Amino acid sequence: MARSVASDFYHVFKYHVIINTKGITGASTIQGGFATAVIPEKTMEAVEYKEGIYLYRRKFPGDVTYSDLTLTRGVAKGGTNFYAWIDAQLKGNAYRVDLELRHFHRDEVIDATNFATTAPKRVIKCFDCFPIRVKPGSDFDAQSSEISLEEIDIAIERFELVDTGTFEAT
Repeated sequence: MARSVASDFYHVFKYHVIINTKGITGASTIQGGFATAVIPEKTMEAVEYKEGIYLYRRKFPGDVTYSDLTLTRGVAKGGTNFYAWIDAQLKGNAYRVDLELRHFHRDEVIDATNFATTAPKRVIKCFDCFPIRVKPGSDFDAQSSEISLEEIDIAIERFELVDTGTFEAT
C-alpha cells in the first residue's frame, strides 16, 4: 500500500531564514540564502533535592538555557548586513532582533521564487537575538576552488516552535 506524501518526514534542505533588522542603522532585512543553519537547543537543568525522610534525592526542573544559532552563507559582493548588525551593537545602537527559521515540506517549495507565497509547515521563532561572532569569510587558500563562506553566531534569549503541519494517518 502506498503511503501518503503528507505523512512523510520533513527534509532538512527546505528552509528559509528571515532576520528582521528594521531599526538597525546600516542593516536591512536579511533573509534566505543560507547554506546551513544550526538550530538552537532548549535545555532544562535537573535540580536535585533531598529531604530527611527520603532515601533518595528527588529531581525537579530547573533553569532553562538556549544554545546559540549559527548561520553560514556564501560571501557575496555587497553583502555586509552581518557587519552592520554587529557594528550597531558595538556602537551602543539598537541591535536586538527577532528572527524566524521557516521549515517547508519537500513538495511545497519548487524554487526560491515561491518561498514568500508558500506557508511553512514549522516555524522556529527566536526572540531578542543579537550577534556574538562574525567570520567574514573562509580562510584564504590559493590552491582551493571552494566558495568562501561567512558565518555568524547569534545568541538568542528564547525560541518557540510553531507547527502548522498536519499529519494524516494512512
